Amino acid sequence: MTATDPTAGAPEPRPARQTFRSPHNLAACSPRAGKGIKLGGMNKAFVREPDDTGQRNCPRCGSLGIAVGPAAIDGHLLPDRARSVGRPAFFCPLPTCEVVYFDEFERAATTADLRAPVYPKDPAAPVCSCHGLTRDEIEEAARTGDLTRVREIIAQAKSPSARCAELSPLGRDCVAEVQRCFMRSRSSQQAD
Repeated sequence: MTATDPTAGAPEPRPARQTFRSPHNLAACSPRAGKGIKLGGMNKAFVREPDDTGQRNCPRCGSLGIAVGPAAIDGHLLPDRARSVGRPAFFCPLPTCEVVYFDEFERAATTADLRAPVYPKDPAAPVCSCHGLTRDEIEEAARTGDLTRVREIIAQAKSPSARCAELSPLGRDCVAEVQRCFMRSRSSQQAD
């Protein structure tokens, strides 16, 4: 008796289909596509990329940037550095990050490129660039309850004559930041 090979004459086995895994959003193709489901010979050209929201993150710290206009950049950066940051540009709001402005190509201007210190990068800089209102003054108003100066600044910032787009590092009025500083100061005092 001769031993026969059971695989002799049998067709060669087909290679197993590969599982397509991608870090990209495959939900547009199939609700199960991102879970290791076999997609066969699907080409990545047919995978829908996520929509661009226009938001950008700081290239250094990853914080979500705040879109700013050219007046803010030109008003706060040294002239040669202002030209190096493309448009649209974004402000990094994280106080401890040295990046102030950055663009879509991750070109960045740091605190060393500023004409003068800006809040929140420098806590001693005015929160309201137009009227020179500092965080210390806001904290004092929260402590004493005398809100006269803070209310005047907020009213002026909301007026049509305000120059916030040019003078604020964010290119917009400081009302929200003044209110945020006031509420932080007030809540920390109530906790004490």
